[in-house]
Amino acid sequence: MVEKRNIVLISIDSLRADHCSFMGYEKITTPTIDKMARKGLFFENAIAASVPTAPSIFSSFTGEFPPIDSFSKKAESWRSLFATNITIAFQLRKLGYCTLSVHKHPWASKYFGFDKGFDYFSSLGDPTKAEKKEKMSEFRRKLDNILDFLTKKGESTPWESYYEEIIDVVTNAKRPYFLWVFLLDTHWPYLSTKRFSSHTSYVSLLYKYWKIGRKRMLYEKKEKIIIDAYDKSIRYADTFVKRLWEDLKDDDPIFIIHSDHGDGFGEHGFYYHYVPKLYEELIHVPLIIYNADVKGKIKNPISLRGMASSIIELIGEENIFPCKSFLNGSEDYVISKVFNDEKRVIAVRMRDWKFISGQKDKDELYNLKKDPYEQENVIEEHPDLVREVKDIIKSHIKHEEETRRIRIATSRLKNKIL
Repeated sequence: MVEKRNIVLISIDSLRADHCSFMGYEKITTPTIDKMARKGLFFENAIAASVPTAPSIFSSFTGEFPPIDSFSKKAESWRSLFATNITIAFQLRKLGYCTLSVHKHPWASKYFGFDKGFDYFSSLGDPTKAEKKEKMSEFRRKLDNILDFLTKKGESTPWESYYEEIIDVVTNAKRPYFLWVFLLDTHWPYLSTKRFSSHTSYVSLLYKYWKIGRKRMLYEKKEKIIIDAYDKSIRYADTFVKRLWEDLKDDDPIFIIHSDHGDGFGEHGFYYHYVPKLYEELIHVPLIIYNADVKGKIKNPISLRGMASSIIELIGEENIFPCKSFLNGSEDYVISKVFNDEKRVIAVRMRDWKFISGQKDKDELYNLKKDPYEQENVIEEHPDLVREVKDIIKSHIKHEEETRRIRIATSRLKNKIL
């Protein structure tokens, strides 16, 4: 019997592909991940299935698009979705893995159902904090965010504060294991250690956040102090990857490193990722696989919906997920979408082209080779391509609706039987 490989999945929140040095960024932000990318397999055009965190991670864990409002904070909706879908942790546990997760992400906690399939799942001490924040007044929420910022809690929790728990859990776990860690260091407010942020005054940084917040994050000017803080936070997250590999390398684990989505810095009039948009700064993310029997570079687009399927393929088991693996090739196009107040925004991402519908009053088409920052809409200039892409979207929506009808009918049938 072939011994199953240990697997470590590292999700790094809000990490844009174009701010990773192995993806061509001019600053050295990811020296450890750079080396892993060169020795392993990395994807030039990895695309998140949705934004923000909840729908993106849900899709990566299940291979499905969530059929609910992407910005919904209703825990019962997410718990219901997880209850009716198989997750990668659930399937790996079925295959004999000890499944472990240690992180402090409020939107990927047990409260929302992300613990499905895990033998050990440690997230927030208060799993209802995310919901409590939503019910606060705007002033109270801002104050709470500032307190988190100053005390390094919530979305400002540094990886060093829970690193020893990770090592303790893995040390005492049965083999083989699947470990999922979700880093928040690259999430706003980009609070890294003094070693990487000595240039930054927290007061100045808070002032810039306040200034952007007054405009409800619609702000077209690029703020160097914020981008510098972001880049330093990436470098800090990279040190986690280095340390974890050094501490676990005797277990010979497969490392998979990716992000759930990116962040905006004013390219399209918004900061961060709290908008129902599908521009490259939000959906083009890094993805590498290291210390597995796969190497090289894949240039065509792949969807992170294929994460669960790819992990299953890596360990030589049969895929039971609805999306195929991205290991042995790629697609001519992938789809990313968000639902906001029942309005669907959908993007068809090709290697050199990008079509977006529902984001503005007018459909958008961008030539990414000539216009990587999506500033010039050329929708009128390529009618044949637009027709083809619209047919793709129609087919996708039709399949989506048929799948939903089947699920509803199946659920009703189960209820009658029970």
